[in-house]
Amino acid sequence: MSNVRYIRQPDSYGCGPTAIINALKWAGFRATLKKHYRSLVVRCKAKDPDGHEFSGTTPKNFQNALKYTGRNLLKVKHLTHPSLKEISQELNNGKAVVILHFNQNDHGSSHYTLLIGKLGKDFIAVNAFHGCKTVAQISDKIIKTWTRRKENMPMAWVLEKRKV
Repeated sequence: MSNVRYIRQPDSYGCGPTAIINALKWAGFRATLKKHYRSLVVRCKAKDPDGHEFSGTTPKNFQNALKYTGRNLLKVKHLTHPSLKEISQELNNGKAVVILHFNQNDHGSSHYTLLIGKLGKDFIAVNAFHGCKTVAQISDKIIKTWTRRKENMPMAWVLEKRKV
């Protein structure tokens, strides 16, 4: 693995902005929680101007913020209902994937997780669960539950580093 110091989300609504910061870090940009988080919360519309929580970041706002913020660093491809196989192939090709999935134990809430690689059948995930390690090895069984179709979920954004 690389020497990148990824971040965990600092609050209950910030998985979208956190995923974008971690995607920028993955691409080689020196993004930090202190310098970039607040502006991404605003760009993602994850919180209102008075500081009250919304329900987090919508997929449309996430995609707009990701494309705008990463425009010089990342090529972004959106996938609706990605399969475990599709995600694995993208990771095996050196890309990263942000997946928006339902949390299995959290009453239908959703979460943005950055996947940065594979280790055997397992996946290397950044900010996968509230309260767990920042970078964790996640079994393919968990990813399989995340890729089960339900309503408009899951969604994914495949990230490729732009050549400089």
